[in-house]
Amino acid sequence: LRAIERWAEHGTEGMLKSVVILQVKSGAVLDTLFRNEKTRPYMGARLGEMTATVPTEQWRTLQKMTAQLGLLLEVDGNSSMP
Repeated sequence: LRAIERWAEHGTEGMLKSVVILQVKSGAVLDTLFRNEKTRPYMGARLGEMTATVPTEQWRTLQKMTAQLGLLLEVDGNSSMP
């Protein structure tokens, strides 16, 4: 009942999304990825100095684009990447 009352007053208040989390070793690397015209289209939201989201369907393309810039992104072997 509380959720319905809040929804009536505020509407939907959040969104759950499936994304890949990108962690880099320095903020400068993330700055480069957000500024570069080859990688910017594949970046999602910046979450912190060294962390950002990448849309799930874009991570492989981002990995290829970063390699062209000389930046290698490792895939965490413990993650179930889509």
